[in-house]
Formats: sequence, structure tokens, C-alpha cells
Amino acid sequence: MSFKSGVEEFVFMYCDEYMKSVSVEWDLSDPDCLAATILCEDGHGMKWEVPVAPRDDGSGDIAIEIGDAGQLDADGEGLYAFLWNEACQRLHKHGITGHE
Repeated sequence: MSFKSGVEEFVFMYCDEYMKSVSVEWDLSDPDCLAATILCEDGHGMKWEVPVAPRDDGSGDIAIEIGDAGQLDADGEGLYAFLWNEACQRLHKHGITGHE
């Protein structure tokens, strides 16, 4: 399966279920076109950017990029974990830590 097909399958299988709107922005600066960002908006109007790339292990599967922390599986659990982490970072950025 090509990278593009893998991204499209991930969007169809998981993002469409969780999100109100979804589009894919392909990284045209990558000559191999092996990077993309899935742009989503959930039912609450929150916008999300989910970066995806091939898995580092060379398997040909796609993964959700989480910066220096590595990669998450491109499945329902990986998407949920990514969104949860992003939501916590947004709250922390606004001084909400959950320890008040």
C-alpha cells in the first residue's frame, strides 16, 4: 500500500468517525511525498492538526508523529492518544493543570 493510500484509509476508518470535517494537506516540500497533515474539526469546533508519516521501522505502515516522543499507531487508539495529549498541552498552555 502506498503512503497516500494508507493516509486515505486512516482518514476514512478513524478520522471521519470522530470529526465533523477532515482534509489532508500533503507536504509538497518532501520530494517523496511521505509526509502529510490531517486537518480536522471536531463536533465542538476545535481544530486539530494530525501529522502523519511512514513508520520509522520501515514496515511501510503510516504513523502519527508526536515529535521527539516518537510515533503512535495510525489507528483509533493512536488518534485518541494524540488528541488527548494535544488537549492536555492546550490546557497547560493556558495555565490549567488539573491540580488546582
